[in-house]
Amino acid sequence: MKNPLAFGFTLIVNGVMNAADIDEPGTITITAEQLQQNLEDIIRRALSHGQFSGDTEGHLENLNLTIEVNDLGNTGSGAHKAHGVEMQAMPVISISHLDAQTAKDLSEEGDAFSWCVCAPEAHSIFFHPFDREQLIAAEVPDCILAVADWMAANGFTWVRLDPHADAVASLPTYDW
Repeated sequence: MKNPLAFGFTLIVNGVMNAADIDEPGTITITAEQLQQNLEDIIRRALSHGQFSGDTEGHLENLNLTIEVNDLGNTGSGAHKAHGVEMQAMPVISISHLDAQTAKDLSEEGDAFSWCVCAPEAHSIFFHPFDREQLIAAEVPDCILAVADWMAANGFTWVRLDPHADAVASLPTYDW
């Protein structure tokens, strides 16, 4: 099979810069404009000077680069708009934050629970718990309450629980 003469591509990068992740909570010393310029510079450098095409004779043409940086205010929320579409940061954390039975139940029964939206995959679980009152009324396991409380405290509505992800230091883990 002959190689094509050109490739088209789309590069999507999404993230949240949160003041809680730095030494002085509540402050970010970079402006939105500086962050936008830094991101643009990094991407332009990565896509130029042969880094894009490696050892081939190819070169990059017609680069249309649009970077949006949105001020999320003091919410710390992972949700923001990009290109008119809501984007959300979704943490990927260790499935060991669930006890073995809860992980098994979520993996096998998925959306059968009235207190969450759950999408099990081959090796992970996408999880969105409903409000705390519903969780308590449903008498969910303590591990679910702990994950849901951590999510709420950090402004996340969804989490992916994965066996290869790192554990969160402030959450309990279970050996199974």
